[in-house]
Amino acid sequence: MKAREIIEANIIPDQDVIQDIGFGVDDALEEYQEYLDSNDDLDNMDELASLLNASMDDEHRLYFHVNNDKTKLDMWMTAEAITGETDDGQRVSDMEITINSQNVAGVYGPQTFKKILMRLLNHELVHVGQHARIKDLDNMASGYQKAAGAKTHREWQRKYLRDPHELMAYGETLSQEIADTADPETTMRNPEAFKKQLPTYARFRDTFPLDTPQIKALLKYAYGYLRA
Repeated sequence: MKAREIIEANIIPDQDVIQDIGFGVDDALEEYQEYLDSNDDLDNMDELASLLNASMDDEHRLYFHVNNDKTKLDMWMTAEAITGETDDGQRVSDMEITINSQNVAGVYGPQTFKKILMRLLNHELVHVGQHARIKDLDNMASGYQKAAGAKTHREWQRKYLRDPHELMAYGETLSQEIADTADPETTMRNPEAFKKQLPTYARFRDTFPLDTPQIKALLKYAYGYLRA
C-alpha cells in the first residue's frame, strides 16, 4: 500500500462548534472550581461530568461519562464519535467523552483539562465530518471495530492506528502538537528529533517503522492541517 492510497482531503473541524463548546466548558469548569472550594479541594469526576453535560448545547450531541475503574491507558480522557439515525431517519453523530477518574482525581487542573478535552474534540469532529462524507457508513468498520479482535496491545495499536480515518484524525491532533513547539517549521521537517514533544507521533513510531505508508500519511495530514 502506498501513502497516496490512504490519503483523502483533510476535513477541518468546525471551529464555530469548537468555540461554542469551549464557552460551555469554561462555564462548567468555573462551577467545578466553586465545588472544589466548598469541598476541601477534593476531586469528584462525577460532579465534573454532570456540570459539563449541563453546560452543553443539545445540538452538539456531546456527552460526558466517567470511568471509575482502573485503566491501562495513561490518559485523562478518551473519546469516540458514534453514528446512528434518529427516529425520523436523520443521520447523526454523537461524541462521547469518558473521563478516567483514577487518572484525573488528585492531579486535575482546569487549563490542562480543557486543553486535553478540546484537542480530543477536534479529533472527534474530524470523524463527524468523515461520517457525513461516507455514503454506506453502516457497512464500514471503525478503527476500534477493526482492532476489536486483537490478541495483544501492540496488535490492537497496529490495527487501530492504520485505519485511514484514524490517520486523518490523528494528523489533525499531531498538527496541534507541532504548532505548540518552539519552531513548528523545524519540527515538521524533522519530527524524529522532537518525539518527546509529539506524543501522537511517538505513538505511531512505536507502532510503525519510519518509512511506512502510515507514517507518511500521518505527516502529510499533519502538514495539511498546519497549512489550513
